[in-house]
Amino acid sequence: MKMSRPFGAILLLLAAVGTLTLTWKAGARFDPKPSPPNGMAVIDLTRAFEGLDEKNAKESELREYKLKLETEMKKMKETYDGEKSKFDALPDGQEKKDSFERARKLAIQLELENRFSTQKLDEATADTFRSLYAKIADASARLAKQAGYTMVVSTDEKVVIPQTGTDDVKRTISLKRFVFVDPVHDVTDDLVRMLNVEYKSAGGTVPASAKADEKAKPAAKPAGAPKKN
Repeated sequence: MKMSRPFGAILLLLAAVGTLTLTWKAGARFDPKPSPPNGMAVIDLTRAFEGLDEKNAKESELREYKLKLETEMKKMKETYDGEKSKFDALPDGQEKKDSFERARKLAIQLELENRFSTQKLDEATADTFRSLYAKIADASARLAKQAGYTMVVSTDEKVVIPQTGTDDVKRTISLKRFVFVDPVHDVTDDLVRMLNVEYKSAGGTVPASAKADEKAKPAAKPAGAPKKN
């Protein structure tokens, strides 16, 4: 039985739409580059952290948290300054002694709160980077299985030897594990894209301030680009 031309055209159109839909879904999934030579892939952890949208969002949250702590400290400082001014203006007597005790108590509370706030901010920052590193490690394993890598290692060939004392220079040299790595092994950009796609798919957003900071950054020079004198 022959297919009418209009009906055949409709089927071709539906097939084309289906192909486009499948192509779009495949692209949204993530398509890593083929396995590097010998199956060995490397990532630049510094570049990976800097490229994560979630890291930018977390840093924005940490800045807000720090601002909140600083605001609380400022209020306590103002209370202390007010009591101290009152103490300085009072004549000798019981009222001045009472003011001194209040001011001393406030000073101790201010010092303790300052230490506690500093510790809380440090712990929150550590938790953020610990969590992000765990996600990078997990994504590296999944990326390796998906693309056929046999190992993913952190490369440090771009770590600069410091222009400081002998001990710092020797320590940095002794800790380095890579002197040169062919860029064909570098899958940092694949890893960052993978994590950013997953972050946004889960509803994650990047604050406007982080986007502005990213635009303000100077364009990265290609490897080996000469420096301006």
